[in-house]
Amino acid sequence: MRIKAFFFLSLVLAIFIFSFNKILFFIDLNKISLNSDRNYPKLLARNYYKNERISPLLEMYLKDGLFLSYLGKEFLRNYELKRSGNEKKFSLPLILEKFPENILLDELNLYSTKDSARDWGNFDLLFLKILEDSDFNSFSNSALIESIKANKISKEILFLLICYLNWAENFSLSESVTTWGIEENIFTSKQQRFLLGDLSSRKGRRENFNKDSKSFKYSSIQNKLNEMLEDDEINVKLGKNLIPDGHLTQKDSANINWHFSDMSDGELFSKGSFYGDLDQCEKNSLRVMCFYTKRAEEKEPSRGGFWFKKDILLERATYLFYFRYRTVVGTENATFWLSSISGKEPILESTDSDWKECFYIFNNEQLKMPKIKPLLRMWNKGSVWFDDIGFFKLDIGGTLGEKDLLFIR
Repeated sequence: MRIKAFFFLSLVLAIFIFSFNKILFFIDLNKISLNSDRNYPKLLARNYYKNERISPLLEMYLKDGLFLSYLGKEFLRNYELKRSGNEKKFSLPLILEKFPENILLDELNLYSTKDSARDWGNFDLLFLKILEDSDFNSFSNSALIESIKANKISKEILFLLICYLNWAENFSLSESVTTWGIEENIFTSKQQRFLLGDLSSRKGRRENFNKDSKSFKYSSIQNKLNEMLEDDEINVKLGKNLIPDGHLTQKDSANINWHFSDMSDGELFSKGSFYGDLDQCEKNSLRVMCFYTKRAEEKEPSRGGFWFKKDILLERATYLFYFRYRTVVGTENATFWLSSISGKEPILESTDSDWKECFYIFNNEQLKMPKIKPLLRMWNKGSVWFDDIGFFKLDIGGTLGEKDLLFIR
């Protein structure tokens, strides 16, 4: 009888413990859901790392790059930083499968085989998440420098990596790697000036914008349009902006209205390393960076950028797509795209770190495009910013004709 009672109590206790873990997990999920969707993958990864038994609850996330990047951080925090010997090895196969070309994992000899054909410059999300975390600075600094010395990654890419570190506000690692790069004569004088200026401005300025601090200068856009059209009989007036918060005054604008589209790697696309998010120190602009591309003949070229989340329904009218943009390297091949029906994706000229305005006017009187879904992106290495994005119906006193017009100024 006692034995039966013992087994019964043991079973109840085991069920309670397992259920208790689930209860705690769902309490954590509830807390984070009230805070920010962006923290969701981090919370899920932390809970999964602590308790593998909840994996059936997270099966849909086990192929997700963002989730696995946070899981990788949890693993490396215990493996490399704490050196506790208690790292959860069950997570390692998932991490290695998702990130097969990660120089940080290779630096720790975590890959079972050495493969010289790996493209170590094809930086993945785990690599970038580790770089931005100052807890890993000593490890990251050593791994970066040793990888460049061993020609695993090119010296030229260091400029972009430091740009990323400044953006992520890991100033300590940025200063350390910049100093080493200057001592090794890796940068051009122009690159060196840009890096030091970017670091200085970001350390001394973190701008917080409210709704009224940025706004479209409608009269200025109208005046520039009329000036560029050079026709006294045409008088253009802007309608309302059909893109909500196009000047990105809100911190969450990039997540609410825009989706970062990374079209790289996998079955359809060639290899590429793209990253995009809001850059608050550049007046809340959308920013895309590309660290690596490698075209495969049988696949589409890689690219990455921001896609507006909703379709914009159009009328029989003439419209203006307007935005400001900036490039820094000169090889970015920044473009914009409105609809698969039009099939047009103009390449924007480089700006040499200056901000420029793009005006794209098209006649839709025949309703060839019943709807659009704007996409702003890049195709090659570098960094590009997009800001003050507007889509306007034009009231035109005159006729523009059928041909689309594109002005960059």
